[in-house]
Amino acid sequence: MKRLLILFVAVMFVMGFAVNASADKNYYLFADFTTSGAFLGGYDVDAYTIDDHSGYLYVNRNGMYLDRYLVTLWDTDGDGVYEPNQHPDNIGPDGISGTADDAVGPMEQRTLTWKDTWTVTQLDTASTGELYATGDAVYFLGENEGDIYRFDLALTTTSVVVDAPTKTLSQLGRASDGTWYASSESRDVWSWSGTAWVSEFTWAAFPGGGHGDGLEVFAVEVSPGVYEDHVFVSDMYADYIGEYAKVGGVWTEIERYVYPGSGATIVVEGMGAGGIGGHFWATGSNHLYEFGGGALPPEEPNGVVPEPTTMLLLGTGLFGLALYRRRRS
Repeated sequence: MKRLLILFVAVMFVMGFAVNASADKNYYLFADFTTSGAFLGGYDVDAYTIDDHSGYLYVNRNGMYLDRYLVTLWDTDGDGVYEPNQHPDNIGPDGISGTADDAVGPMEQRTLTWKDTWTVTQLDTASTGELYATGDAVYFLGENEGDIYRFDLALTTTSVVVDAPTKTLSQLGRASDGTWYASSESRDVWSWSGTAWVSEFTWAAFPGGGHGDGLEVFAVEVSPGVYEDHVFVSDMYADYIGEYAKVGGVWTEIERYVYPGSGATIVVEGMGAGGIGGHFWATGSNHLYEFGGGALPPEEPNGVVPEPTTMLLLGTGLFGLALYRRRRS
């Protein structure tokens, strides 16, 4: 009987993922910076969070220049709170209008300010040289395909951190345990084992798409205090983002998110996450887009999540304190 119960729970768990993936959920567009303003143009982007209302954005421009911008969120409604998810149509993660997780209201202003440009000759061709930003460096897929380079922001020097056999890769991400992930325009996802690129999965083409052009990997809170790394993928010609997780050891699309915009597809190359609100970013030559909200999970600031051991020690300490007080009484 116990085994049957376990089997039933497992089946319902998998069916739950299948149901979630079959019902698309919304995300929203929050900013569109263009070359008529501060944006210099380019493809491939990533973000680094500074605080709750600002961050750095890094963009690969022309496969030669690495541009850094400061993006700032302003409290334009004057309520004393920075609200990156506030949007006239934002229905929260539960997908039900009028509930507490909604963030309906006028969008707060964002500004983009150019800060620096570096000439980095090892950058791959724009649109196939995705970036991964940290506080002191920007990593990127470089001119030797399959390799990962590190650009030191303080020293302005470049070094190779993954020296691999040639492999056609375009997008780059990194899991919370430090594992590198990369994908191709053919929608193939790979991970770096330390000695070779290992095939993980190929994601199904989205409606109207088929050209893989975005990948992000970060830890998602799947239950209170419990995180696991998920892979997010996007397409150049389709307004969808797919979320993949390992279910029973198999990479499975557990959610699919769609932009409920004007009906016009936003053509993008590359995808990053972070900056403000844990939102996603994408480039499209003359455009730099910020999107998120709705049901789309945010990236924790710079991918840093509470360590399970820390949470366990905290819980153990509180339990011990409660027991001590009970005995004293």
